[in-house]
Amino acid sequence: MNNLSILTLSLLFLFSCTQKAEKKDPVTPPVLAEQSSSSDEEVIPNDSIHEEGPTVRAKFVEFSLGDAEHYSFEKESGEIVVFDGCNIDNFYFPRELEESEMNETNQGYGSNSELQGKWFILTYITREQPIYTDGPMGTARIINKAVLDDN
Repeated sequence: MNNLSILTLSLLFLFSCTQKAEKKDPVTPPVLAEQSSSSDEEVIPNDSIHEEGPTVRAKFVEFSLGDAEHYSFEKESGEIVVFDGCNIDNFYFPRELEESEMNETNQGYGSNSELQGKWFILTYITREQPIYTDGPMGTARIINKAVLDDN
């Protein structure tokens, strides 16, 4: 009798594991748009990127890597804008350092000197993500399009 109970429970368990779960529509997290009162920043719709966002003209100053990535740019007004990530493949703002330059602070990465001082039209999004690895959540600005501005 005990074996029959175990067999029945096992069959019920296996049967419940093989049932397909109801499929629900995936929920897309909201993208936070940053508001700015600056006159040199405007939202420009662009169909060639996955998500639209504000656009700013700025000069590449430096890249640093600490607990997280930091891409520093300077706007025409002199204001420094720091981005917390970069999802583009046409420019590479960081560069891998020579072994003699590597240390715990820079973790082996520095600024791409060929791009420093050049002006870009940057489109970015803002999203909630950990501020650093295993850190608290915060709003991060992520570059998702960069166009060299030769003007």
